[in-house]
Amino acid sequence: MFVTTDGDWVAGGQFVNAGNGRALEEGAGLLTFKRELRELESRVENLGGRARCGRGRGQGRARGLTGLEESVVLLNASIAREDREAMARELNYGTLQQDIERAERHLRVVADDTAHLGKSAASLEESRAKTISESETAETMRRATQERIRAEH
Repeated sequence: MFVTTDGDWVAGGQFVNAGNGRALEEGAGLLTFKRELRELESRVENLGGRARCGRGRGQGRARGLTGLEESVVLLNASIAREDREAMARELNYGTLQQDIERAERHLRVVADDTAHLGKSAASLEESRAKTISESETAETMRRATQERIRAEH
C-alpha cells in the first residue's frame, strides 16, 4: 500500500482516489464512486417511497375529486330543478295575477249592475206606486161615473 504525492492511494494493486481535488471532482476514485452509488441508491429508495406515497395521495385525491364531481352533478341537477320550479311559479303568478285582475273587473261590473238594478227597482217601485194610485183614482172615477149613469136612468 502507498500514497502518491498527488494524494492518490493505491492498496493491493488497486487505485483508490482520496487526495487530488480535481480527481474527486471527476469522480475517479472508487470510494467516491461507491459513496455516490450508496447515496443514489438511498435517494432512489427515498424517491420510490415518496412516489408511492404521492400515488396513494393522488389516488385518494382522485377519489375525492370523483366524489366532488358527483356532488357537482347532483347540485347542478338540483339547481336545474329549482330553476324549473321557479319559472313555473312565475308563470303561475302571472296567471293568478291576471285572474285577480279579471275578478276585480267582474266585481266592478257586478257592483255597477247591482247599482243600476237598484235604481231600476226604485224606479219600478215608484212607477208601480203611481200606477196603483192612478188605478185607484180610475176605479173611483169609474164608480162615480157608474153611479151617475144609474142615477140618470
